[in-house]
Amino acid sequence: MTADSKRGGWAALAALLILAGCAQHTVVTNRLVPREVEAADLKRALDAGLLTPAEYQGQRQLLGLGP
Repeated sequence: MTADSKRGGWAALAALLILAGCAQHTVVTNRLVPREVEAADLKRALDAGLLTPAEYQGQRQLLGLGP
């Protein structure tokens, strides 16, 4: 095996590892707004007709606010 083919093999391996790392998904939750404020905002949106009851419940569950 020549030095060039070894370098090419390492480059291919490095590219494979980089691409494999791209397949991972990370979820970041940023809590700049307290849950109580988000809950009140959702309720106002529901009362204003901007959300359906099903959307309202779904958003509450996503926020971990329960049913």
